Amino acid sequence: MVGHILRFDPRYCEAAAAVKSGRIGEPIHGSSGRFTNREVGLRMNGNSSVCFYLGVHDVDALQWISGSDIIAVYSRPVAKLMPSLGVRSEDAIFSTVELSNGMSGQLYFGWTLPPTVPTGIWARTEIIGTEGMIDLDVRDHGLRILSRGQWSQPDALHWPTVNGRITGDLFEEVHHFISAVRDDTPFVMPVGDALRAVAVNDAILRSVKSGLREPVEDWHIR
Repeated sequence: MVGHILRFDPRYCEAAAAVKSGRIGEPIHGSSGRFTNREVGLRMNGNSSVCFYLGVHDVDALQWISGSDIIAVYSRPVAKLMPSLGVRSEDAIFSTVELSNGMSGQLYFGWTLPPTVPTGIWARTEIIGTEGMIDLDVRDHGLRILSRGQWSQPDALHWPTVNGRITGDLFEEVHHFISAVRDDTPFVMPVGDALRAVAVNDAILRSVKSGLREPVEDWHIR
């Protein structure tokens, strides 16, 4: 099973269900993105792109929630911070995307947050429809701690430790995998969807290199 953790986040699941049931009408445009702190980029040290370390979550989220495939991208990177720190990596990538149902949208992701930012996951997703909208702001999990003059916003949903056990989305993901294998039931994350997200990332990186609009290749599972 491909581990797309947002498929187990109740906020994203509710958003996808709301669009699928027609509660916001026909989707018109949308955006999805996340930033994390620069220590992550330093730790990766050029061994991964922001596309695959961070962006793959939002590539999948935008397609899954909107119910439409990304068919083309036009992407631009920025690379100031990481090179100044001796890391061969972009800081962030911003993309304009076209979707198969006529939607337009944006994707953005990077490892640029200063160390003083109280959360390590600065993420938002929006879908605007003909009759409503989805506004997902997951930067704040409702817990704020002031300690030694600095605020922090600890994770309370993705993989918090509760009574000595990891819970949240990560637990649900692993539990679902075990249950599906045991009961011989389908995974909630189709491999085809995961492969589509990789194809979009491939197009983003091609667009970064070419400076042109790049189509998303139609990859199929053999």
